[in-house]
Amino acid sequence: MDCPYCMKPMKSGSIRCHNGFMPMTWRSDDDEETRVVETWSQSLLVNLMKDLYSCNACEVMIRKFSKTKKQKG
Repeated sequence: MDCPYCMKPMKSGSIRCHNGFMPMTWRSDDDEETRVVETWSQSLLVNLMKDLYSCNACEVMIRKFSKTKKQKG
């Protein structure tokens, strides 16, 4: 995926959070890069978010949502 701001390639990865005990970090899918997103966070209720793309040039992250089931309503 290319960055919508600078048009440079973005790396895919995921964010891991350990309920405030460790920094929230983004890790590339190929394990070549890591980046601290937030030093401490208890606001994130999930431990893992996948399909996140990071641009080193712009310092932007984008989340790609997968298809979800339609809600009745």
